Amino acid sequence: MKRFTILSFVAALFFLVVVGFGGKRSLSPSKLPNEKETKRFTPFLTVNDSARFHPLLREPSKNELSSARLAALKAYLVVNADSGEVYSARNVNEKIPPASLTKLVTAMVALDIATSSAKLTASQKAASQEPTILGVKPGETFTLEELIKAMIATSGNDAATIVGEETLRPFSGNEEVFVSLMNKKAELLGLGNTNFTNTQGFDDENQYTNAYDLARIARYAYKNYLPIRTAAASRYAALEETERHGFYHLPNWNALLTTYPGVDGLKIGFTEKAGHLTIVTATREGISLIAIVVGAGSIVDRDLAAAALLNYGFQKEGIKGVKVDESLIKPRLDEWRELREQILQELYRESKIATESQNVKP
Repeated sequence: MKRFTILSFVAALFFLVVVGFGGKRSLSPSKLPNEKETKRFTPFLTVNDSARFHPLLREPSKNELSSARLAALKAYLVVNADSGEVYSARNVNEKIPPASLTKLVTAMVALDIATSSAKLTASQKAASQEPTILGVKPGETFTLEELIKAMIATSGNDAATIVGEETLRPFSGNEEVFVSLMNKKAELLGLGNTNFTNTQGFDDENQYTNAYDLARIARYAYKNYLPIRTAAASRYAALEETERHGFYHLPNWNALLTTYPGVDGLKIGFTEKAGHLTIVTATREGISLIAIVVGAGSIVDRDLAAAALLNYGFQKEGIKGVKVDESLIKPRLDEWRELREQILQELYRESKIATESQNVKP
């Protein structure tokens, strides 16, 4: 029988809002590793020549779309994933919190260092993370591939914590060194306006990026990391119960999957400071685009803005746009709410059974 892991009330709130929010959970300056430790692991990081980017070809600051929904965003960008041509952009150099889009870099660094089959164990810290979470228990063990799915599709903060804490353990490394490698990876990719202090995407004044750098992150992850791309394209998956861990739902919060033809990724995010963000990838008639949306007011606004950007980019390539409206997005939200109710009912039953068991006197 499938076993559902007990979540806290805070985790239940996650399923209510269908996105994760961030608290301030970053590394303090006193815990940052020295340069020698960072250099020890830098050779693990892979950056192929194509990623030194023929950089994005242009930044058309005046090429903004006349849409009230897009005008309300903090920033946006739509770019050709192959040529790097930017079709439209706004505020691409504005400093922003990356929220859970951070997890793309977390995943890339982990895959540079370890194999997909590497086994990583959940700590008490991982089990106590704020939403978005799976609800892992201390001592449960997952493969890196499973954690990549949990980070990219479901945006699990506990999964990102496990990856940060455990990936370097065979090499006597730790979470602090892992975060330093995320920054080294950003440097190798030529990202001059990005810095990380945590693996999850929690808000912190020293954790920042911009839409231009996000496009470069997305473009490189999309083209070079098949496990990320595979996880991002899955509308729903599950981790079946094994002797290593319990059963977990892995819904994907990208509502454009299956509602906009050709969409196959990539990552959503949300914090109170950042608002709703998304990176959406799509391929139609051999043309691949990346749309970046930053600071939307709701999930619906986020995804409709991304659809509008994709339409604009495809139309520039002579490909007809696709009509996407709330009637297509809201059914996905309803699906998520139904799944939330199902999970909470199972969690309540398991919690009740566990409580009654603890109250039984020998």
